[in-house]
Amino acid sequence: MIDDEENQPDSSRANGVSRRTIAKGAAWAIPVIAMGATVPTAVASPQGAPTPPCVTALTNDSINWVVDNVKYAESGHTCNSYDSHRDVRLTFEVLQDCQHDVTVQVRNVVGNSVWCAWNSQTLYLLKTSPAGSGLDLTFPATGDRPTNINNGYVSSSCNITAYESANDGMHINPCAPGGPYFEYRYSTDYSGSVATATWSAWFGWGDVGTVPLPPS
Repeated sequence: MIDDEENQPDSSRANGVSRRTIAKGAAWAIPVIAMGATVPTAVASPQGAPTPPCVTALTNDSINWVVDNVKYAESGHTCNSYDSHRDVRLTFEVLQDCQHDVTVQVRNVVGNSVWCAWNSQTLYLLKTSPAGSGLDLTFPATGDRPTNINNGYVSSSCNITAYESANDGMHINPCAPGGPYFEYRYSTDYSGSVATATWSAWFGWGDVGTVPLPPS
């Protein structure tokens, strides 16, 4: 993906106005899924994939940023008709009285999304909400570093920076409106080893209904 927003000249910044603008309908989110008061089992997400046990909702927690004049460009997926791309952020909302840890691992889908501005690799983020903490898991957050499947740093690893900057979120390819844009799996017995944990299948997130196309 070519995302050189930090290096491009931008007369609007000189006037105190960011080149990154909030689209109409400023934020878009997947509705919260109603759950019982006790620890829930896996339920269906709006895309048909189950959410992890003790996760009450999977939401798009980001402002609906449109990055002006920054194209998503990747081999075979060049967006010749678009001058912008989407940056999004997913949050798994975890029930506070959950009686076990909830671990979620998220990866991009090559061709449909990237974590960073400059690579076309599959990268992963893994986060855990300890039992009883109700810690929501946000992918990505400032300071995260997507890595290989075992959380090891590789040449394509990068540091997620704060909005508004080039490596601030999940960059979605508007030329792939059918999704999935990102995939996730979960474990309730993760103890520090990806290899020995019991994982669900990988589930896809995102379709044209939850990720509207940027303006052409």
